[in-house]
Amino acid sequence: MKPLIFPRAAFVMSRIVLSFGIIAASFFGTLWLLNNIWDVKYELVEVFPAKDLPSLTGRLNERGARVATEGVDRQNFVTYGPYIALKKGAYQIHIYYSSSAAPTQSIGTWDIMNGTSAVANGSLKGTNGKIEIMSVYFNASDTPTKYEFRNNWTGSKDIEIYKIELLVQRP
Repeated sequence: MKPLIFPRAAFVMSRIVLSFGIIAASFFGTLWLLNNIWDVKYELVEVFPAKDLPSLTGRLNERGARVATEGVDRQNFVTYGPYIALKKGAYQIHIYYSSSAAPTQSIGTWDIMNGTSAVANGSLKGTNGKIEIMSVYFNASDTPTKYEFRNNWTGSKDIEIYKIELLVQRP
């Protein structure tokens, strides 16, 4: 009697299925880890439309954005405020803005102030007319002073600020 080939094929197939199951479990387990352990989650606290923030230059356009244009407006803060008390913790802001300047050109600066102290600051670059989102991470201390998010325009080219979102890290 000749040996059957089928049991050998079944053994090989079971090894392939088992190997695939281990690979799939490893892959999906890694995805779970990335999503639940290494991926820090932030939740939206408040949205500050540019039209509701104070300004020292520029004007409001029909979409409610704060706009400053070279040759029309003077260099200064396009938006500042909102002077908000924050609990101690990790935060993030998103600044929605655009400028016709090239991405290599600086059109202004942003900063996060806690009273008279800068918590974080940086440069606002051109966006070739596209709306960009500048994401900034910072930690709030337990000081009693209020925070403000400022956007200072240099006076070159143009800038439109649409809104600022404040997010807090979930525990």
